[in-house]
Amino acid sequence: MKQEILRAQNLYVSSNLLRLENVNFSIYEGQTVAFLGMNRAGCDLAIDTISGQIKGQEGKFFVNEKPVRIGSESDAHRLGIFKISRESSLVESLDIAENIFVLRKLSFRRILLRKAVLNAQTAELLKIVGLDFPPKTKVSKLTTPQRNLVELAKAVGCGAKLILLENIYSLYNTQELIRFQQVLEKLKSTGISFIVACRNISEARLLSDQIFFFRDCYLSKKISTLKVTNLQAQQFMGYAAVKAVPPAEAKISSDVVFALKNLKLPIREEPLSFEVHRGEVLVLHIDDVDQEKFLSDVLSGDRKEPGTEFYLDNQRLALWSRNQSVKQRVICLSNLDHTDHLFENMSIGENLIFPSLKKVSRCKIYVNSRIPQVVLGDCYYKNYSCKEKVSGLDQYTRLSILLERWYIFNPKAVILVEPYQYCDIACITLVNSYIRRFVEKGIAVVMLTMRTHNIENFNYRLLKIENEDVSGEM
Repeated sequence: MKQEILRAQNLYVSSNLLRLENVNFSIYEGQTVAFLGMNRAGCDLAIDTISGQIKGQEGKFFVNEKPVRIGSESDAHRLGIFKISRESSLVESLDIAENIFVLRKLSFRRILLRKAVLNAQTAELLKIVGLDFPPKTKVSKLTTPQRNLVELAKAVGCGAKLILLENIYSLYNTQELIRFQQVLEKLKSTGISFIVACRNISEARLLSDQIFFFRDCYLSKKISTLKVTNLQAQQFMGYAAVKAVPPAEAKISSDVVFALKNLKLPIREEPLSFEVHRGEVLVLHIDDVDQEKFLSDVLSGDRKEPGTEFYLDNQRLALWSRNQSVKQRVICLSNLDHTDHLFENMSIGENLIFPSLKKVSRCKIYVNSRIPQVVLGDCYYKNYSCKEKVSGLDQYTRLSILLERWYIFNPKAVILVEPYQYCDIACITLVNSYIRRFVEKGIAVVMLTMRTHNIENFNYRLLKIENEDVSGEM
């Protein structure tokens, strides 16, 4: 039987507006457990408590079946517990070897005197996590996934028994996520355990052996990764189960709604061109985060590229900018979870009607206060209160309001950049339901993403943007 690495018993923690109540769990040697829950569900608070960043007011921790106190990060490190966050702890101006040995409390003088030995030890640690870089490589030259692996090597070198991973893989593409999972499997075989904080059921399934669901500040369910279904995951997280709608038959029109031609990408010699038809979903899959940002800026109109042409309804557009695209009823949405998309001090009704002021004047809205309510009457989701302020609403409700806003606007085309980023299973289902509604309405949808495993329940055309060429498949 595997040894118990960490046990939490009757844990109660309160911090600001968040709290955890009566949480009990055990982590065993060589096990990966996913903490899955929405914002404010308690996952992040549990991670911060285990790592020593927040003190537990009540309850006990046991390491190797012995009672311990985790009152600080130093306490956690002494017990072999290390946390890796999305905000990197590495110093960009230092090389990999210098960064790895920062936690060893070695002076820079001592590091310089023992540089050859430390470089050799660093090379061994990098080999363990699958990084093929010289120890003298500056951290500033590494990608985000590579920096996370350096932090993993750093924790392993310090004798980590339990490593906490706090949503560090949200920006990984599919290949990077699979490679990261392979590294975790290799380290698990040496007896190291992991807790991975997730928002996404697909990440939890790939990375973990068991999922701990958090809901309303308590641990609602513990279940094997292989046994949980999407509907169960929604229920365990506190959402009403939303059944996935089977894909409808393709009703793609021959009319080309939106087209881009002759865009020169830094990663390709041949210019990029594509067309998207009425009622079609076109997925642009790209593996490079910098190139994704480049392409997103071009499509949204935030970046001008000489020679690039835009077409709407087969008519070439002389000018393309973010304001111009909205006027032409082409909407570009990125970071769907970001608060800037909605006006905090406005009501839900005002937020929904705001983009349609060209069709319904501001004067008419003030004169006839029933207009937002009429709009709400046709909403797909009926649990809105027209006069309720947006501030304070949960992520799921905010996301539904945002997508409903642009559905009401009746655009010709919608460009979605990483629509599933930071989404849990319920929000993923919500996004997919709106994509289906856009398509059924004859709206063209362009999706730009590094990860395709959440795309389901509707027909789409996939274009893989690679160094050599663009390949397509249905």
